[in-house]
Amino acid sequence: VHIDLATGYTAPRVVADGKSVLVFFDEGGREPAFYFRRSEDAGRTFGKRVRVPGVLGGAVVDGDRVVALLGDEVEGRARWFYSLYDKRTLERSW
Repeated sequence: VHIDLATGYTAPRVVADGKSVLVFFDEGGREPAFYFRRSEDAGRTFGKRVRVPGVLGGAVVDGDRVVALLGDEVEGRARWFYSLYDKRTLERSW
């Protein structure tokens, strides 16, 4: 996780909950950011991709929510924080 933060890179990650699958992957740009996409049919088709600034430290499905641990840098210091997303719409709720 600290290596990810230091390099600004989010390695591809998969979080699955039954047939619901979420795939997280790096944006590939200069600023730390990643995308994630959701599938309801075990990965055969995926919905729209959602861009999130920061570096992904980890994610878990919790009922109808996705809890993500994110990292970024403020004034040269690492900062970690959690964000909540609606599992169905992938919209950030907190």
